[in-house]
Amino acid sequence: MKNYSDCPVYATLIVDAPLNEARGILSHIRCESSARVDFNRLDRLPSELDVDDCAESDRAEKLYKFFCFTYKNPSHENEIAFLKLLGSEEQRLFRLGKKYVMNRRAYGYPNYHEWCKGHWGTDRNAVAYAKVSENCIAFATHRTPACIAIEKLSAWFPGVEITYTWEDDTVPVEDGYVVRQSIVYKDGMEVRTINTVEEKQIANYFLKDEPVEAPSSSDYMSITDNENYPF
Repeated sequence: MKNYSDCPVYATLIVDAPLNEARGILSHIRCESSARVDFNRLDRLPSELDVDDCAESDRAEKLYKFFCFTYKNPSHENEIAFLKLLGSEEQRLFRLGKKYVMNRRAYGYPNYHEWCKGHWGTDRNAVAYAKVSENCIAFATHRTPACIAIEKLSAWFPGVEITYTWEDDTVPVEDGYVVRQSIVYKDGMEVRTINTVEEKQIANYFLKDEPVEAPSSSDYMSITDNENYPF
């Protein structure tokens, strides 16, 4: 499994509500089977998008689109005949390109990376988790914050303020410090933002002797494949 610990975005999520209500709200973003945040519980990734991105994606799509252009309304027989003209590597690209094109038509995205960025704000599920208090959790995402996912969480619980804070280390500041960005959501909308320069802190909530790893693409579907899926 690839290690993404070189580029995590560390964040906290605070629910401004009575503790019982706050615990309930946070449970809607947390996987029931393990201590882990699961954005599928807010907006579930279609299993058909379990197609990894690769350097050959453009070539693969172009090959399948060329086939579609050549045969206009291609039949299954046309596809079999076309595949016979290709070598084994081109056949693999053809089938990959077909998946990309079919996914774009059905979901607007070729693979899970693109879908996740459009529906969660980050290109994969959360990669770390820690409980800070009864109304606050910490987690990490890959490269970008999950603002879209948190906005959707807020929409599920009207009248409650939810503060999403992350450390943005892309802005150069003094060593040991980081730009901390916060968005306060209410009723599924952004109500205010806060930007400060603070000492690095959020990463301290996680165990330092274990690498932060991203779940595999199959994990994205399997996490919520059970009868307890709440939405």
